[in-house]
Amino acid sequence: MGLTLTACPSSQEVQIGVILPLTGPSSVYGLSVQKGIELAHDHLAEAGLPYRIDLKIVDTGSDPAEAGRLAEQLFATSLAVVGGVTSAEALAMVDFAGTTGKVMVSPTASTAKLSGATRNNFRLFTTTLQESSVMATFVDDTLKSRQVTIIREPGEPGAGFTEGFTNAFENAGGEINEVINLEPGADIGAIVAQALLTDPGAIYVTTEGNTLPELIMALRDAGFGTDTERQRETGRQQWILATSAFSSPALIAAAGAAAQDVYITQSVFDTTSQEGAMPAFAKAFQEKYGEDPDIYAGHGYDSLMLVGEATRNIINTLPSEYLKGIRSVEAMAGATAIELRFTEGGDAQKFPRIHWIDGGAPRDFQKAMEERRKALREELDALKRQTERLRRQGASN
Repeated sequence: MGLTLTACPSSQEVQIGVILPLTGPSSVYGLSVQKGIELAHDHLAEAGLPYRIDLKIVDTGSDPAEAGRLAEQLFATSLAVVGGVTSAEALAMVDFAGTTGKVMVSPTASTAKLSGATRNNFRLFTTTLQESSVMATFVDDTLKSRQVTIIREPGEPGAGFTEGFTNAFENAGGEINEVINLEPGADIGAIVAQALLTDPGAIYVTTEGNTLPELIMALRDAGFGTDTERQRETGRQQWILATSAFSSPALIAAAGAAAQDVYITQSVFDTTSQEGAMPAFAKAFQEKYGEDPDIYAGHGYDSLMLVGEATRNIINTLPSEYLKGIRSVEAMAGATAIELRFTEGGDAQKFPRIHWIDGGAPRDFQKAMEERRKALREELDALKRQTERLRRQGASN
């Protein structure tokens, strides 16, 4: 079943297909992306575009095969298609973009296999290669952990995260203890027990959806990464690592206290920022939904805004003309980037950073460390001034 939304009247109407997982295990991402897309549709209705945008929103049920079936239908009738919330769904859709010559914009799929898959595919999210490489460097340089066990689901994006992290970590002298596949329906307790037998310094969880908080809670319940007597005796810290899939507030809330101090990778998404489209986006999102947007809603918003902005640059709705139109969009101010630009392979030029879960939300590690260093410098300067005053007082007595 699909949902149709039409913007205010204009000279011509074009259909934009939107393929999202609105039910099933990936709906935690799809529903957030949908909110961002619908807010963007509101804004495009007031933007004076040359074409009226008719959104055709359909639900995959979190089934990649259904995403492929729907893609075949919507690429045939739409000017462009927004979709590929998960990597598996994006990969099931992208071939239809190639065969029809239509533009596909993936809001949040991370698999590196999308890069350059077709010349008319655009992806707004950071890639598995980017995220895993950044995490590997962080584990080596900052956490000083030399042995890591990886828990992944078969297929993408788990395979991409595993390959990228393994290559970068082993090149730095680290060791992958074991790669454990979490098959559908697998016993979480048994997976955790298998991981703990490898005695790693860190466990990298690259799964998606509801299995993420389940795994993290099970690891904490088993004592991994907690202040146990054994860890105090050995002086050896343990860390839980995850990907941007754990950026979802719903998943963080589901993990509860177990989420505290889990390290993740994601691009910068600061709802308090006064740069780019963020101020207007965050305010409008709060007014429309009564909540703050998450990174998935931000990427949904930017995806449709990009699709709409491209219609300003076209003289007809032929696929080749629209591809030129979207490639002509330069440095668009977005909610997820001050200036949204793309590589030749269709990837947004964004760079992930390390975040950690603190108080139920992702917190930028680099920014926090900069703030901490600034506070320490100010404390040191104050101590120096106080010492100098005491010295002068002593000299005058």
